[in-house]
Amino acid sequence: MSRVLIVEDEPDIQDLIGDVLSLEGFEVHALSRIPHGLDAIRELAPDAIVLDLMLPGVGGIELFRIMRDDSRLAGTPIVICSGAANLRQAHSTEFAEYGAEVVAKPFELDELLDAVRRSVARGKAARGSTSPTD
Repeated sequence: MSRVLIVEDEPDIQDLIGDVLSLEGFEVHALSRIPHGLDAIRELAPDAIVLDLMLPGVGGIELFRIMRDDSRLAGTPIVICSGAANLRQAHSTEFAEYGAEVVAKPFELDELLDAVRRSVARGKAARGSTSPTD
């Protein structure tokens, strides 16, 4: 079963995304803020991360950059899911270079689900596994 981490500070959105992904067979974990250090994320070793950009404390852009530069997290696919159009646009080249999927809030559930499936499949293919939900 593929493991997806949702990093979202809005409880209703976090629950909605989590419910949809769970129904699709993903193992879902969620954080509303980034803990001090990234040990929890490293230990979880998610197959993909759904990341909001507007977070308390360590923001989504900062987490994105930390992950990109961390040898243990750099290959983890990221789905940016944010309503912050100015941030999505300002960092679009950076996201594209990393291969991150970008989904704007408000989103269609199918659009987000498809982005997560593609991201998990891409990550598994890079590691030599084949099924996005295994």
